[in-house]
Amino acid sequence: MSFNRSKVLSLANDNSTYYSGAFIVQVGKPLGQFYGYKYDGIYTTDDFTQNSDGTYSLKDGVPREKGRTAQIKPGDIKLGATAGNTDDDGNPVWSADDRTVIGNSSPDFTGGMTNTFTYKGFDLSIFMNFSYGNQVFNENNQRFLGPRLPNQDALAIMDNRFRLIDPSTGKETTNLATLAALNPGQHDPKAVWSVNPQNNYNGTSVFSDYFLEDGSFLRLNTITLGYRFPEQFLTKLKIQGLRIYATVHNLHTFTKYTGYDAEVASSDGVLGNGVDDSAYPRSRSFVAGVNLSF
Repeated sequence: MSFNRSKVLSLANDNSTYYSGAFIVQVGKPLGQFYGYKYDGIYTTDDFTQNSDGTYSLKDGVPREKGRTAQIKPGDIKLGATAGNTDDDGNPVWSADDRTVIGNSSPDFTGGMTNTFTYKGFDLSIFMNFSYGNQVFNENNQRFLGPRLPNQDALAIMDNRFRLIDPSTGKETTNLATLAALNPGQHDPKAVWSVNPQNNYNGTSVFSDYFLEDGSFLRLNTITLGYRFPEQFLTKLKIQGLRIYATVHNLHTFTKYTGYDAEVASSDGVLGNGVDDSAYPRSRSFVAGVNLSF
Protein backbone atom coordinates (compact mmCIF):
# COMPACT_ATOMS: atom_id res chain seq x y z
CA MET A 1 0.00 0.00 0.00
CA SER A 2 1.35 3.42 -0.97
CA PHE A 3 0.56 6.92 0.24
CA ASN A 4 1.50 9.98 -1.83
CA ARG A 5 1.20 13.42 -0.28
CA SER A 6 2.19 16.60 -2.13
CA LYS A 7 2.51 20.29 -1.32
CA VAL A 8 3.32 23.11 -3.71
CA LEU A 9 6.18 25.15 -2.23
CA SER A 10 6.52 27.86 -4.87
CA LEU A 11 5.57 28.87 -8.41
CA ALA A 12 7.42 30.80 -11.10
CA ASN A 13 7.55 34.59 -10.93
CA ASP A 14 6.40 34.54 -7.30
CA ASN A 15 2.87 33.61 -8.36
CA SER A 16 0.61 32.07 -5.73
CA THR A 17 -1.82 30.44 -8.18
CA TYR A 18 -1.63 28.70 -11.54
CA TYR A 19 -4.55 27.44 -13.64
CA SER A 20 -4.33 24.44 -15.96
CA GLY A 21 -7.57 23.27 -17.57
CA ALA A 22 -9.76 21.75 -14.89
CA PHE A 23 -7.03 22.17 -12.25
CA ILE A 24 -5.75 24.87 -9.95
CA VAL A 25 -2.26 24.84 -8.45
CA GLN A 26 -1.84 26.88 -5.26
CA VAL A 27 1.18 27.48 -3.10
CA GLY A 28 0.76 25.61 0.16
CA LYS A 29 -1.85 23.24 -1.31
CA PRO A 30 -1.56 19.71 -2.77
CA LEU A 31 -1.42 18.92 -6.47
CA GLY A 32 -4.45 17.52 -8.24
CA GLN A 33 -7.08 20.05 -7.12
CA PHE A 34 -10.03 20.21 -9.49
CA TYR A 35 -11.26 23.75 -10.03
CA GLY A 36 -14.67 24.83 -11.28
CA TYR A 37 -18.28 25.43 -10.38
CA LYS A 38 -20.55 23.67 -7.92
CA TYR A 39 -23.50 22.20 -9.80
CA ASP A 40 -26.69 23.27 -8.03
CA GLY A 41 -29.18 21.28 -10.04
CA ILE A 42 -31.65 22.86 -12.43
CA TYR A 43 -34.27 25.53 -11.98
CA THR A 44 -37.39 23.68 -10.90
CA THR A 45 -40.98 24.81 -11.16
CA ASP A 46 -40.77 25.67 -7.45
CA ASP A 47 -38.34 28.49 -8.30
CA PHE A 48 -41.03 30.36 -10.26
CA THR A 49 -44.30 32.13 -9.67
CA GLN A 50 -47.22 31.55 -12.03
CA ASN A 51 -48.49 34.88 -13.38
CA SER A 52 -52.14 35.63 -14.07
CA ASP A 53 -51.49 35.88 -17.81
CA GLY A 54 -50.14 32.30 -17.89
CA THR A 55 -46.45 33.20 -17.94
CA TYR A 56 -44.04 32.65 -15.06
CA SER A 57 -41.44 34.75 -13.22
CA LEU A 58 -38.36 33.75 -11.25
CA LYS A 59 -38.85 34.25 -7.54
CA ASP A 60 -36.79 36.77 -5.60
CA GLY A 61 -33.83 35.26 -3.77
CA VAL A 62 -33.24 32.47 -6.29
CA PRO A 63 -29.65 32.53 -7.62
CA ARG A 64 -29.17 33.55 -11.24
CA GLU A 65 -26.33 33.98 -13.71
CA LYS A 66 -24.68 37.39 -13.54
CA GLY A 67 -25.34 39.55 -16.58
CA ARG A 68 -27.76 37.14 -18.22
CA THR A 69 -30.32 38.89 -20.40
CA ALA A 70 -32.21 35.86 -21.75
CA GLN A 71 -35.19 34.66 -19.74
CA ILE A 72 -34.45 31.94 -17.21
CA LYS A 73 -36.74 28.97 -17.66
CA PRO A 74 -37.49 25.82 -15.66
CA GLY A 75 -34.93 23.21 -16.62
CA ASP A 76 -32.07 25.68 -17.01
CA ILE A 77 -28.76 24.93 -15.32
CA LYS A 78 -28.16 26.45 -11.91
CA LEU A 79 -24.58 26.80 -10.70
CA GLY A 80 -23.62 27.49 -7.10
CA ALA A 81 -23.37 31.11 -6.00
CA THR A 82 -20.56 30.53 -3.52
CA ALA A 83 -18.88 33.94 -3.58
CA GLY A 84 -21.79 35.82 -2.02
CA ASN A 85 -22.29 38.30 -4.87
CA THR A 86 -25.71 39.84 -5.56
CA ASP A 87 -27.36 41.88 -8.29
CA ASP A 88 -28.91 45.34 -7.92
CA ASP A 89 -32.08 43.79 -6.53
CA GLY A 90 -30.23 41.80 -3.88
CA ASN A 91 -30.61 38.44 -5.59
CA PRO A 92 -27.62 36.07 -5.40
CA VAL A 93 -25.72 35.74 -8.67
CA TRP A 94 -23.08 33.33 -9.91
CA SER A 95 -20.21 34.13 -12.26
CA ALA A 96 -16.54 33.21 -12.76
CA ASP A 97 -15.96 34.50 -9.21
CA ASP A 98 -17.80 31.45 -7.89
CA ARG A 99 -15.30 28.90 -9.20
CA THR A 100 -13.70 27.01 -6.35
CA VAL A 101 -11.89 23.79 -5.50
CA ILE A 102 -14.39 21.02 -6.24
CA GLY A 103 -12.34 17.85 -5.73
CA ASN A 104 -8.96 16.17 -6.02
CA SER A 105 -7.54 13.61 -8.42
CA SER A 106 -4.98 12.24 -5.95
CA PRO A 107 -6.03 9.05 -4.15
CA ASP A 108 -5.78 8.65 -0.40
CA PHE A 109 -3.83 5.46 -1.05
CA THR A 110 -3.10 2.91 -3.76
CA GLY A 111 -1.83 -0.64 -3.58
CA GLY A 112 -1.94 -4.22 -4.66
CA MET A 113 -2.19 -7.75 -3.30
CA THR A 114 -0.86 -11.05 -4.62
CA ASN A 115 -2.02 -14.39 -3.28
CA THR A 116 -0.92 -17.87 -4.36
CA PHE A 117 -2.82 -20.96 -3.32
CA THR A 118 -1.72 -24.58 -3.86
CA TYR A 119 -3.56 -27.84 -3.41
CA LYS A 120 -1.96 -31.08 -4.50
CA GLY A 121 -1.02 -30.42 -8.13
CA PHE A 122 -3.13 -27.28 -8.54
CA ASP A 123 -1.91 -23.72 -8.10
CA LEU A 124 -3.95 -20.51 -8.19
CA SER A 125 -2.37 -17.05 -8.30
CA ILE A 126 -4.44 -13.87 -7.94
CA PHE A 127 -3.13 -10.32 -8.31
CA MET A 128 -5.39 -7.38 -7.43
CA ASN A 129 -4.61 -3.65 -7.46
CA PHE A 130 -6.67 -0.83 -6.02
CA SER A 131 -7.01 2.90 -5.55
CA TYR A 132 -9.13 4.73 -3.00
CA GLY A 133 -10.25 8.31 -2.43
CA ASN A 134 -9.53 9.92 -5.80
CA GLN A 135 -11.94 11.56 -8.21
CA VAL A 136 -12.09 11.39 -11.98
CA PHE A 137 -13.35 14.16 -14.26
CA ASN A 138 -15.47 12.33 -16.82
CA GLU A 139 -14.84 14.55 -19.84
CA ASN A 140 -16.55 12.00 -22.05
CA ASN A 141 -19.87 12.93 -20.45
CA GLN A 142 -19.05 16.61 -20.60
CA ARG A 143 -18.44 16.40 -24.34
CA PHE A 144 -21.44 14.29 -25.29
CA LEU A 145 -24.11 15.01 -22.69
CA GLY A 146 -24.91 18.34 -24.36
CA PRO A 147 -24.89 18.04 -27.27
CA ARG A 148 -21.83 20.24 -27.28
CA LEU A 149 -21.82 21.04 -31.01
CA PRO A 150 -24.63 21.45 -33.56
CA ASN A 151 -25.83 18.20 -35.15
CA GLN A 152 -23.80 16.19 -32.60
CA ASP A 153 -25.22 13.03 -31.11
CA ALA A 154 -25.80 12.95 -27.34
CA LEU A 155 -25.67 10.32 -24.61
CA ALA A 156 -28.77 8.28 -23.84
CA ILE A 157 -29.14 10.04 -20.47
CA MET A 158 -30.37 13.11 -22.39
CA ASP A 159 -33.57 11.18 -23.02
CA ASN A 160 -34.42 12.02 -19.38
CA ARG A 161 -33.73 15.74 -19.85
CA PHE A 162 -36.09 18.43 -18.61
CA ARG A 163 -38.88 18.90 -21.16
CA LEU A 164 -40.68 22.14 -21.96
CA ILE A 165 -42.87 20.80 -24.77
CA ASP A 166 -46.38 19.69 -23.88
CA PRO A 167 -46.94 16.50 -25.94
CA SER A 168 -50.68 17.19 -26.10
CA THR A 169 -50.11 20.43 -28.02
CA GLY A 170 -46.62 19.99 -29.46
CA LYS A 171 -45.74 23.46 -28.19
CA GLU A 172 -43.74 24.87 -25.29
CA THR A 173 -45.90 25.34 -22.22
CA THR A 174 -45.54 27.99 -19.52
CA ASN A 175 -47.95 26.30 -17.13
CA LEU A 176 -45.90 25.34 -14.07
CA ALA A 177 -48.25 22.52 -13.03
CA THR A 178 -47.96 20.95 -16.48
CA LEU A 179 -44.17 21.29 -16.45
CA ALA A 180 -43.99 19.67 -13.01
CA ALA A 181 -46.08 16.73 -14.24
CA LEU A 182 -43.87 16.36 -17.34
CA ASN A 183 -40.67 16.35 -15.26
CA PRO A 184 -41.12 14.28 -12.09
CA GLY A 185 -37.32 13.99 -11.60
CA GLN A 186 -36.63 17.72 -11.67
CA HIS A 187 -35.49 17.82 -8.01
CA ASP A 188 -32.79 15.20 -8.51
CA PRO A 189 -29.37 16.77 -7.74
CA LYS A 190 -28.11 15.22 -10.99
CA ALA A 191 -31.16 16.19 -13.06
CA VAL A 192 -30.36 16.83 -16.72
CA TRP A 193 -31.11 20.24 -18.12
CA SER A 194 -33.28 21.14 -21.10
CA VAL A 195 -31.64 21.57 -24.48
CA ASN A 196 -30.88 25.14 -25.52
CA PRO A 197 -27.66 27.01 -26.47
CA GLN A 198 -27.14 28.55 -23.01
CA ASN A 199 -27.56 25.22 -21.23
CA ASN A 200 -25.36 23.47 -23.76
CA TYR A 201 -22.60 25.99 -23.04
CA ASN A 202 -22.94 25.97 -19.24
CA GLY A 203 -23.30 22.20 -19.20
CA THR A 204 -20.58 21.13 -21.61
CA SER A 205 -18.06 23.97 -21.82
CA VAL A 206 -17.44 24.95 -18.19
CA PHE A 207 -15.92 22.73 -15.51
CA SER A 208 -18.32 21.74 -12.75
CA ASP A 209 -18.52 18.97 -10.20
CA TYR A 210 -21.46 17.51 -12.16
CA PHE A 211 -18.87 15.49 -14.07
CA LEU A 212 -16.70 14.50 -11.11
CA GLU A 213 -17.03 10.86 -10.10
CA ASP A 214 -15.58 8.60 -7.45
CA GLY A 215 -12.53 7.00 -9.05
CA SER A 216 -11.93 4.36 -6.38
CA PHE A 217 -11.60 0.84 -7.72
CA LEU A 218 -10.51 -2.72 -7.04
CA ARG A 219 -9.27 -4.54 -10.13
CA LEU A 220 -8.92 -8.29 -10.53
CA ASN A 221 -5.79 -7.75 -12.57
CA THR A 222 -4.30 -11.18 -13.21
CA ILE A 223 -5.57 -14.65 -12.31
CA THR A 224 -3.65 -17.81 -13.20
CA LEU A 225 -4.82 -21.37 -12.63
CA GLY A 226 -2.34 -24.18 -13.25
CA TYR A 227 -1.94 -27.91 -12.78
CA ARG A 228 1.36 -29.77 -12.40
CA PHE A 229 1.21 -33.44 -13.36
CA PRO A 230 2.50 -35.95 -10.77
CA GLU A 231 5.98 -37.45 -11.14
CA GLN A 232 4.75 -41.02 -11.49
CA PHE A 233 2.79 -40.00 -14.55
CA LEU A 234 5.73 -38.08 -16.03
CA THR A 235 8.16 -40.96 -15.52
CA LYS A 236 6.21 -43.07 -17.96
CA LEU A 237 6.47 -40.25 -20.54
CA LYS A 238 10.20 -39.81 -19.82
CA ILE A 239 9.87 -36.07 -19.04
CA GLN A 240 10.88 -34.17 -15.91
CA GLY A 241 8.05 -31.69 -15.56
CA LEU A 242 4.72 -30.81 -17.13
CA ARG A 243 2.43 -27.99 -16.09
CA ILE A 244 -0.54 -26.56 -17.93
CA TYR A 245 -2.04 -23.20 -17.03
CA ALA A 246 -4.55 -20.54 -18.07
CA THR A 247 -4.31 -16.83 -17.31
CA VAL A 248 -6.85 -14.03 -17.61
CA HIS A 249 -5.81 -10.37 -17.46
CA ASN A 250 -8.19 -7.58 -16.41
CA LEU A 251 -11.01 -9.91 -15.45
CA HIS A 252 -13.20 -7.40 -13.63
CA THR A 253 -13.05 -4.00 -11.92
CA PHE A 254 -15.23 -3.13 -8.93
CA THR A 255 -15.93 0.61 -9.11
CA LYS A 256 -18.69 3.20 -9.09
CA TYR A 257 -17.08 5.06 -11.97
CA THR A 258 -19.37 5.10 -15.03
CA GLY A 259 -16.66 5.52 -17.66
CA TYR A 260 -14.68 2.78 -19.38
CA ASP A 261 -11.85 2.69 -16.85
CA ALA A 262 -11.40 4.32 -13.45
CA GLU A 263 -7.63 3.84 -13.70
CA VAL A 264 -7.43 6.56 -16.32
CA ALA A 265 -4.45 8.54 -17.59
CA SER A 266 -5.58 10.22 -20.80
CA SER A 267 -4.50 13.78 -20.05
CA ASP A 268 -1.07 15.33 -20.31
CA GLY A 269 1.36 16.09 -17.51
CA VAL A 270 1.25 15.77 -13.75
CA LEU A 271 -1.34 18.53 -13.45
CA GLY A 272 -3.89 16.71 -15.60
CA ASN A 273 -4.02 13.40 -13.79
CA GLY A 274 -7.53 12.07 -13.35
CA VAL A 275 -9.17 13.50 -16.48
CA ASP A 276 -10.88 10.91 -18.68
CA ASP A 277 -10.70 12.42 -22.15
CA SER A 278 -11.84 9.45 -24.26
CA ALA A 279 -9.11 7.18 -22.91
CA TYR A 280 -9.02 3.84 -24.69
CA PRO A 281 -10.31 1.13 -22.33
CA ARG A 282 -8.02 -1.64 -21.13
CA SER A 283 -8.55 -4.90 -22.95
CA ARG A 284 -9.27 -8.26 -21.35
CA SER A 285 -6.97 -11.04 -22.54
CA PHE A 286 -6.74 -14.79 -22.06
CA VAL A 287 -3.57 -16.88 -22.23
CA ALA A 288 -3.16 -20.64 -22.11
CA GLY A 289 0.19 -22.35 -21.94
CA VAL A 290 2.29 -25.40 -21.20
CA ASN A 291 5.53 -25.60 -19.16
CA LEU A 292 7.47 -28.63 -20.27
CA SER A 293 10.92 -29.76 -19.13
CA PHE A 294 12.94 -32.83 -20.20
